[in-house]
Amino acid sequence: MIKLKSIVAHRWETLSKRAKGTAFASARVRDLAQSAGLGWYASRGDERLSDFLVYDEVDIFRIHSLGKKKIGRLCDILETLLDEDTAVVETVEIQESSKILETLSCWSIPENFPCSLISLPIRISHYCEENQITTLGDLLGEWQQLGFIGFKGKRNLGMKSVRELEAFVDSLVKGDAELASRFLPLAPEAKGADFAASLYHVLMQQSHKEIDILMLRLIDGLTLEECAIDKNLSRERVRQLELNFLTQITLRLNYFQITNEVLLRAWVGSKDWFTLAKWNGGEDLGYLAKAALESIFRDSPQGVARELSEEMKMAKIEDELDACPDLWFGGTCLGDFLNNLDLDDRAVFCEKLTLSTRFTLDQATGRVHPARTDLRSCIMAILMEEDNPLPLTWLVDLVKKTGYFPKLERNNVIRARSRWRKRNDFPDQKILWDE
Repeated sequence: MIKLKSIVAHRWETLSKRAKGTAFASARVRDLAQSAGLGWYASRGDERLSDFLVYDEVDIFRIHSLGKKKIGRLCDILETLLDEDTAVVETVEIQESSKILETLSCWSIPENFPCSLISLPIRISHYCEENQITTLGDLLGEWQQLGFIGFKGKRNLGMKSVRELEAFVDSLVKGDAELASRFLPLAPEAKGADFAASLYHVLMQQSHKEIDILMLRLIDGLTLEECAIDKNLSRERVRQLELNFLTQITLRLNYFQITNEVLLRAWVGSKDWFTLAKWNGGEDLGYLAKAALESIFRDSPQGVARELSEEMKMAKIEDELDACPDLWFGGTCLGDFLNNLDLDDRAVFCEKLTLSTRFTLDQATGRVHPARTDLRSCIMAILMEEDNPLPLTWLVDLVKKTGYFPKLERNNVIRARSRWRKRNDFPDQKILWDE
């Protein structure tokens, strides 16, 4: 009995693998079932036969009321069907494969296009990751091997996900660019893959709630804690959402290397860089896409270098403000000072000024004052405005008039002289120390 069961099991294993992905005519299946004496099966049609194909040579024997005799008859039915339809099926598969290759060639989409950049249902994406299906060619090969029925029989995929995958494959067979663009990031008129379309796919995969969270983080600059409280989530969940979102965009930047380099170079140069992405997915989503790219660029080596360069530039501007004599005599008018800066630097400097520990801004008058009283800076600002050397006595009087050092004496300046002279930028020669 064990031997008979092993023979039937072997037949079932061989035939069921051959039959996966094959569609059989319902009427023909019913006729064969009746001829084989499977009257209980006659009303079930080919859908029921397809359901059996998901079981291997072990699990098929575990089905209730299905013994080796009935399994043997199912094998007879499969064998007959396969003998009749194999040639037709192989011809259809060859034709479909040829059409798919022709479509991909026409659209300039390579077979090694990464599956991670295809907008597949999440369950299909997980299946690809688990089975090391990394390229479009691998995915199409898996579909050719398993077909709709084979994918349907896989655990945790679900009918809806498999239907979506079927629609994707069908769009490639028919050359339907409009349908395929739901899955592939096709450029306008289907001329190759497009970075903007791929970026749009990432955004469309996010729920409305996730979009709101990402906007709070990347555009409004809220902290993880603030976002978590606002959306009633944990900080870790907010962090994961942001990380997954940026990771998906990074994958696309890595694939579209030329676009990545162009955008990064333009961003470093502070030009109107986002227009180079050729975004056409709506204004609100465009703000989020731009903010996400900026977040990624800031962490790049070029971004770090840019931050250092900007910090040095802002520090230099602060030194210029610190050297303004008006700063010590009633305050420097911020508007007048900004007029001397480049347009790109004004907004950045104003933002930095609000966080500065060197200056304070009087919102009522629009004037900037020193945040702390530094005698050396005050003296240097006064000397910068003088073409000729100043007697020390006059200099002390001018410093007193600022109101910051009302009790200043000559000896205070003389004692500090040796310390100040150690710094190369102190104009020691512009003070007549004996007068």
